[in-house]
Amino acid sequence: MHKGTPMDDIRPTRRRAPYMRPHARTLMRVSHKQPGLSSRWTARVLIGLLVVLVGSIYALLFWSPQFRVEQPVVTGTERVTGAAVIELVTPLLSGSRWGIAPANALLAAPTSQIEQTITETFSAVASVVVTKELPNVLNISVNERQPLAIWSAAGQFFFVDESGVAYDEIVRSESRDVSLPVVVDERNRTTIENDRVMTEATLVFVRDAFEGITRETGVGINFFVAPSRLAPDLTLVTSDGWRVLFDTEQEAAIQIASLDEILQSQVPDRGSLEYIDLRIPGRVFLK
Repeated sequence: MHKGTPMDDIRPTRRRAPYMRPHARTLMRVSHKQPGLSSRWTARVLIGLLVVLVGSIYALLFWSPQFRVEQPVVTGTERVTGAAVIELVTPLLSGSRWGIAPANALLAAPTSQIEQTITETFSAVASVVVTKELPNVLNISVNERQPLAIWSAAGQFFFVDESGVAYDEIVRSESRDVSLPVVVDERNRTTIENDRVMTEATLVFVRDAFEGITRETGVGINFFVAPSRLAPDLTLVTSDGWRVLFDTEQEAAIQIASLDEILQSQVPDRGSLEYIDLRIPGRVFLK
């Protein structure tokens, strides 16, 4: 019988393979630190740089003399002088805007306030446009009303714009220096600025008659007389003292042609003439 050795009684033990426990606690941890500043400090540095940049731009644009308005540039004025506009605007460019910038800094200049102040102060101004031009130019472009006639009543004289509105009161001597037709209110009613004293149709008739009579007939014009505001009838007082009665609802050129024909054929002596009435189409009355 075969006898075994002592080693034969020893059985080999089976060992289990090691396995990983990802959630188990370990006795040692290794931390991997990134070189440089943390993200929090990086954000603080960037914010600081941004504040410095914005502050520098603000100081340059609003406080640097290079961007300050020295004197506005005014264009488009005729009746209103540029000096008067500058004198009116200068106080608006003093002090501060929004409590953080000088008012005369170009970017802080109160354009809307300047436009409103000029139009409210000068009745001869129809509109104003204010623009800014870097580095320090403030342009004020003025658009004045265009007078087409002069309205006279109760010793007052006003320009009349294309809408028939009276504006910008003038003195009597100035009305004689302007080559515009003068319309006198027969009722002598006191006029206030921005009163509508003539219809647009009557105003066009006055303009056409004023130009046509001088050109076609050679008759000297003194002034026109309106029986009342917005009335359709109109009377011309000539420089010789006799009168011509018009209907403003009829075409001016036709009535002027009739006037010229009558003067040539039936009025050899205008010194004795009192009036010519052209208000009825196809018929002329004279005395």
